[in-house]
Amino acid sequence: MVNADTLHRIRVYSAEAEWVAHSAIHVGSGESSSAAAPDSLLVRRHNGHFFVPAASWIGAARAALALSQLGSATFSMGLAEEPEPLRLLFGGGEKEGLKQSFASLLTAADAPALNDPLPALRDGVRIDAKSGLAFSDKDGGAKFQLEVLPAGTRFRLRFALNIPAVIPLGLTEDQLCSQFRALLEGFSSAGISIGARTRRGYGRGSVANWAIQRFDLQTPAGFVAWLKRAHGDPLPLQKLGTLPSMDKNQGLEITISLRLITSLLVRSGGGAPAEPDAVHLTENGTPVLPGTSIAGALRSRCRRIALSLLPEAHADELIVAMFGPLKKEGERTALRASRVWVHEAQVHDVYHAVHTRVSIDRFTQGALDTRLFDEAPLWPKRTVDGHLRDLRIRLMPLPCQDERASALLLLAVKDLWLGDLALGGGAAVGRGVWNGIRATVSHPQLGTILMSNPNPSSPSDVRIEGAGLATLNRWCEQWTQ
Repeated sequence: MVNADTLHRIRVYSAEAEWVAHSAIHVGSGESSSAAAPDSLLVRRHNGHFFVPAASWIGAARAALALSQLGSATFSMGLAEEPEPLRLLFGGGEKEGLKQSFASLLTAADAPALNDPLPALRDGVRIDAKSGLAFSDKDGGAKFQLEVLPAGTRFRLRFALNIPAVIPLGLTEDQLCSQFRALLEGFSSAGISIGARTRRGYGRGSVANWAIQRFDLQTPAGFVAWLKRAHGDPLPLQKLGTLPSMDKNQGLEITISLRLITSLLVRSGGGAPAEPDAVHLTENGTPVLPGTSIAGALRSRCRRIALSLLPEAHADELIVAMFGPLKKEGERTALRASRVWVHEAQVHDVYHAVHTRVSIDRFTQGALDTRLFDEAPLWPKRTVDGHLRDLRIRLMPLPCQDERASALLLLAVKDLWLGDLALGGGAAVGRGVWNGIRATVSHPQLGTILMSNPNPSSPSDVRIEGAGLATLNRWCEQWTQ
């Protein structure tokens, strides 16, 4: 049984802030109101206002802290248990190996959206890896729509750490405060993403400044202030505690800037009859290249490279280990998250231009009836810093296959750099071609490797610097021999 002193709080650390979304965010309700509605609607209150449930903030924070402290390789394979202060902070029981069950010492509130945002729709479609076409089976296709809140949406965050009179497992208040600080700093540094599709760039955001207060419930003044939700003793974030040790091996990370050579079109249906039939996806008036488009192209190219040197079964096994398995009906237990993280990116220095097209009858060479349509892709302007700037791609490590998977991903990114891998729709008509301008490749075994090419007319003329270049070449040679 849990001692009554364990439930008696003597101090409370309260933290409040505004969290601002840096990318689209989707926290789904798991239902659709009608056949004409999107496949997944956002969570709403009874009055229609958007909010993010407290469980979403707590769950994302717990996973992120465990990932950062255990290391992605250990965490993803389930090779180690969470540190005891972390497990006690979020609660645990016999399933997690604790001798007793404990309620979480951390509490959170639902976070309402503050600026009455207008939701947007994101279209998605599953691509068949073998044919390169939209997936379909006996149950139909795999096109879907998500309702999202745009970048710039603000939420009110509230967390509280409750310190009991007797802390279980022989832990100290400083250890709990250390984990609490790690949680708050994770939201400050955009290290914790919220909602669905976080590994495809959704749900990124950060807190500019935390308002932290300490309430001493053993004093009458502190107890009354806590009851009235008045101001307690202000506490800077840095004074909350010493940060716990973090794992340094976070795998391969690529930051790349690209120059758009041709037009680009990630389709988003026009909103009015006078608009083109398809326009490029924008968010708050800014063109966006979604992480799903980038990750899908990288997955397809990685599989193509792997198939050139491995049997199909072995190639697919490696791709699934990197990007996760595709969803199959009735096999939810086999699903796991992708180890490849791709951020969304804004597209700079571009303009829209309407392009009228018509489908031609392959036999008569005449225009097909009702097949005239308009598209409004993006076209590049002159740029110095690139049309796609500081795109981040990350591969979380595993105890095995780390070098091989890293090399495979780098070879796919090389094709993107050289203009051989197109992004977005219309690749067959020459859209979505890029050239690299600069890139940074970081890995514990490579250090930091810098790549640059300011010459748009010669994409293969690349300057590469870094002590780990020989190691990088050895990795890639495994796939080219």
